Amino acid sequence: PSRAIGTITDVTERKELQEKLRYATESLNIAQTAAGLATFDFNFRRNSRICSDNFHTLLGIPPWTKLDDLNLLMSRVHPDDAERSRNAPLEATPDEPSYRCEYRVMLDGGGERWIAEKATVSWGPSGEMTRITGAIVDITERKHAEQATLDAKLSAEAANRAKSNFLANVS
Repeated sequence: PSRAIGTITDVTERKELQEKLRYATESLNIAQTAAGLATFDFNFRRNSRICSDNFHTLLGIPPWTKLDDLNLLMSRVHPDDAERSRNAPLEATPDEPSYRCEYRVMLDGGGERWIAEKATVSWGPSGEMTRITGAIVDITERKHAEQATLDAKLSAEAANRAKSNFLANVS
């Protein structure tokens, strides 16, 4: 005679939770992409680097790029901004753990994208940096608007000087 011993486990609840988590993650990624935002979590203690789906896109790097390759990540940062970008997390302290930094990344085809990064650094008991969590945002449109405003102001000032010079010469 043959016998079989087994158990039956109802996994319906677990499957429903997995589906809810998948949907929530998908919704978050859609919202972040629409907002031009990406999040990241670099945990040095666990040797873990996690980021949202569009992180690589915002930085103009291939999606398969390993996030522990700092040199590759920094190779996309505009040379004029590289030192500021690299030093921003190092300027955080246990008393002031947050930092902000704006920098440009160079895109394939010669374009550039402005990025605003805001993050918080966590520290270990010996004062070592253990984690950086934060977000990056595409601020290219804002930077273009700021430049257009500055250009218009400079143009108006130049026109005003030219008018003043003309009036001074006429009288």
